[in-house]
Amino acid sequence: MSRTWLKPLSVGLFVVIGLLLAVVPAAAQTPLGAGPDNPMAPPADWVSIQPGETRFYGFHVGKPVLKEGEDTESAVLSSLKDIEVKLQTVAHKGLHVEIWSQEEVNKWADEVKFDPVGKCTTSCGCKPEDEVQKMNWRGQFEPGDYFAVLKNDRGAATTYYKLSIIGDLVSFPFKMAEEVAPAAAAQPAAAPEAVAAAKAVPAMGTTPGMAMAVSGDWTELPSGDHWYKFNYIADTGPKHDQDPPKIEILLNVDKPVDNARFTVWTQEEVDKLIAEGEDILGEDESKGTPVGCGSDNEDLKGDYSWSGSFLKSGTYYVRVEHTPCRCQPAYYQLQVTGKSVSF
Repeated sequence: MSRTWLKPLSVGLFVVIGLLLAVVPAAAQTPLGAGPDNPMAPPADWVSIQPGETRFYGFHVGKPVLKEGEDTESAVLSSLKDIEVKLQTVAHKGLHVEIWSQEEVNKWADEVKFDPVGKCTTSCGCKPEDEVQKMNWRGQFEPGDYFAVLKNDRGAATTYYKLSIIGDLVSFPFKMAEEVAPAAAAQPAAAPEAVAAAKAVPAMGTTPGMAMAVSGDWTELPSGDHWYKFNYIADTGPKHDQDPPKIEILLNVDKPVDNARFTVWTQEEVDKLIAEGEDILGEDESKGTPVGCGSDNEDLKGDYSWSGSFLKSGTYYVRVEHTPCRCQPAYYQLQVTGKSVSF
């Protein structure tokens, strides 16, 4: 049998295969946020997510700055602080967030069953019927890359959300999506009519270094805390035989009346707070601890007061804190009085 046709046939096959390979596209890159190989940074504003959609947000936990004589391992251990993932949602049924490390990503890629490092749960004080649902998770990580995986796999409608990832050593070396939700959905919560005129506080007051003078005005505190400062002269008389002048601090909180509290701080304790963090019980002398706090008025709910004096003249601070397990903003009025007090 003749075999003269085999060579032309072989050449023809190579030509056909070459043409097929030429028209097959290279593997496409994973769309932004669709997988852990191309995660995105958390959005700066409200965005929407469709039913059945999953999004990957990435964040990096950096290494601490080494102090003199400190090794890397001990520096990492001493710098471990809480990282908080916060989620606010509207039309929130079905939306949830999981926290993954690289180990969970590897198991996911290999289709191996795994449990996430953490899951956002409903913030304390929030109710299922709230128009804006708040969820959060806190934890600690060693340096590396981590992921907040947002899933809308149980809902049947478009959901709007705002995601925040907060931590001292957290950064976002990833791209950010540009989609922004409609303004109406981004502003789902309205202030109560009784306190509609309350003044919104700008960036001032967010840290001790940005502490404000006490004005006595009604003020809105959506979350977190506000810092105030005042000057005090500890006049004990020419013979130093008098008691230093008394200070009166009063905090009035509007509905709900337990939405805010206050603490009193010296400059020394504020410096410790900034340098080493807070120890509310005062067991660690290197950390900042308040020297006083507001006490409840048993006869009038929503009134908290503190009175006292100091042996040294100087600058003192009042920290008004939003109750962590409350979803609604706090509305309060702070007053600091005393004959040797100034602002």
